[in-house]
Amino acid sequence: MSITNVRTSENPNNLKYIKPIKIDFEVEGHPVEWETFEIKDSVYILIFNKNRKSFVFVKQFRAVVYTSQYFKKEGKVYGSLSSDKMPYDKGLTLELCAGLCDKPELTPQQAAAEEVLEETGYKVSADDLTLITFFLSGARVGTDYVYFVEVSDDQKVSNGGGLLNEGESITVEERPAKSFAEAVIDDSSSQCSGNIVLKFACLWFLQKYKDFDVS
Repeated sequence: MSITNVRTSENPNNLKYIKPIKIDFEVEGHPVEWETFEIKDSVYILIFNKNRKSFVFVKQFRAVVYTSQYFKKEGKVYGSLSSDKMPYDKGLTLELCAGLCDKPELTPQQAAAEEVLEETGYKVSADDLTLITFFLSGARVGTDYVYFVEVSDDQKVSNGGGLLNEGESITVEERPAKSFAEAVIDDSSSQCSGNIVLKFACLWFLQKYKDFDVS
């Protein structure tokens, strides 16, 4: 995975995925202003390979994660961010297969099935997915859906890897399901530190794993 020329700039006016919103309301007659942003709904999918009793994750460069760590270490910098001061691999994250609901004709469940194929190479149908939960954020307008799906080796039809024309460069990685979930929940694994959605999905799995053959 080759990452080069990371730069930051102040927020441009014309954004593709994010729309700033100002909300005005009153509390007991007192005016309140609230700044937020609208972003498309998202889907996250915990994938369990029943042949190898493993989770299927994706690893990719997250520019926001890298920039956040860079700013904490070096202060806010607009312009080029030097990999000499912080290696680009500090922006690599291990995470659930995920994506935006950016096709109006697809339901969130259908969008999730499409993401599984694009990112991991497993062909699943929307009906194969189980909704774990959905949640709303107090910081933005939008809904996040978290799904679970079981896959088998014969459903692997491609290498996955995401869509390069959308800036995705994804590596598909597997981890032993039960032991990985336990390590993430008790924070003995630093691989997913701060990834709340992944931790929640692992907690759900540990509560439900007796329904699945993980021996």
